[in-house]
Amino acid sequence: MKITIHPDGKAYVKSVFPNLPLLKRSFDDLGKFSDVFTRSDAARQCSYLSPKQVDVTLELLLNCYNEDEYDYDLAMALYPHEHGLIILSHDSYKKITAEIYLQLELKPYPFKRP
Repeated sequence: MKITIHPDGKAYVKSVFPNLPLLKRSFDDLGKFSDVFTRSDAARQCSYLSPKQVDVTLELLLNCYNEDEYDYDLAMALYPHEHGLIILSHDSYKKITAEIYLQLELKPYPFKRP
């Protein structure tokens, strides 16, 4: 499943993470990996998350994208590796996770109907 940063995707992530700062904490903790890691490694690193929360966090980091943006080189925070997952650039990882978190925190723009 590809999670987008649009209303349905946001609602789904918020249903799994009613406490969004917990998601930010998991982004920070996963950002400490400097080599290839697996889902099991991620679950151990973020032992405070439920299995579903670990899955959603990894799914966000692997596949989250903003359909309004066309720079897909910056769309992934994690990359698949033959032995698991890897962060290729910690600077990009921090930028992307900050943007994901910001987009999840934003409220929909309230517009008036005529």
